Amino acid sequence: MLTPLDRLEIVPMASGDTSLMLTERVDWDLFPGYVRAILQILEGAVVDRADGPDQRVWTVRIDSQVFWLAYEDYPVGVSLDPQNETASALIPAIRQKLLEHRAAAATDGGDS
Repeated sequence: MLTPLDRLEIVPMASGDTSLMLTERVDWDLFPGYVRAILQILEGAVVDRADGPDQRVWTVRIDSQVFWLAYEDYPVGVSLDPQNETASALIPAIRQKLLEHRAAAATDGGDS
C-alpha cells in the first residue's frame, strides 16, 4: 500500500505534549494497512485496537514507549499521539526518521 507522509507536522496538544500529524490522505478502510506500514518503518508494534463509528485509535509501542495512532474522520487525518511526556520527547526523532523515509522513497520512486 502507499504510505502517505504528506504532513509530518509537530502540533501541540492540550496536555502540553506534542503530537505528530502524519497524513490527511488515508481513509477509514486504509487505516489498518497504513498503521502496519508506519510501524514497519518505525519498528513498532500494535498493543491494542479501539475502533468506533467515527474514530479509530490504536495503541502502539515504538522505542519502548506507548503512543496512540489515531484516525479522525473530521477533519480527516492520522496522527501519532504520545501517551506521556517520555513518549512525547521521542516525537522529533520519529518525525526525522519518517522524513528520511519519505525522502528515500521519493528518490527511489517509492510510495510516500
